[in-house]
Amino acid sequence: MGIDDTKKAMDDIKVIKESIALAKGVRSGMFSFFFILWGAIYLIGFSGSQFLTNVLSGKLWLILSIVGIISNFVGAFFLGSKSVGKTGIRIMLFWIMLIIYVCMWIFAMGGLDYRLLSFFLITTAMFGYVVMGLWFDMRIVFSALVVTGLAVISFLFIPSLSALIMGILGGGTMIFSGIYLARLGKAEA
Repeated sequence: MGIDDTKKAMDDIKVIKESIALAKGVRSGMFSFFFILWGAIYLIGFSGSQFLTNVLSGKLWLILSIVGIISNFVGAFFLGSKSVGKTGIRIMLFWIMLIIYVCMWIFAMGGLDYRLLSFFLITTAMFGYVVMGLWFDMRIVFSALVVTGLAVISFLFIPSLSALIMGILGGGTMIFSGIYLARLGKAEA
């Protein structure tokens, strides 16, 4: 085994340790903050989409998204600063790339009504949570699938109230999941 092989093996071990630390962070409830934060954003944003004009709804979502992104960085700094490493940077890049792709898809699809756009955004976000859950904890997958199911049911069967339902049930499910992860983390500590 040469020096390059040894260095590569040491780098691989470091990535594995970072991944384990991030997975422990999920199980310890560290990620509960992000679930509660985005649950509240979904609750406010989708509820606003139901009752506000498209222009006001767009402004509300812009403000909520900025608050959410800034809160994510602040939360990641304070909650996960010890275990971010290369894996955490890759996770952050995954979400950034997903957002870029979503923006390209929305641009390519043209003007979507608020109902279709809301459905598209929440299911795309839940896809991201499913991917995170597959990497770290199946409970996240379950939570994301519940929210996706609620979105599909409301979109198909109660279209006139789908944004409000996604706000209450989707946002509420995310908030509940965050509280559950926080309590689970305290119980495992």
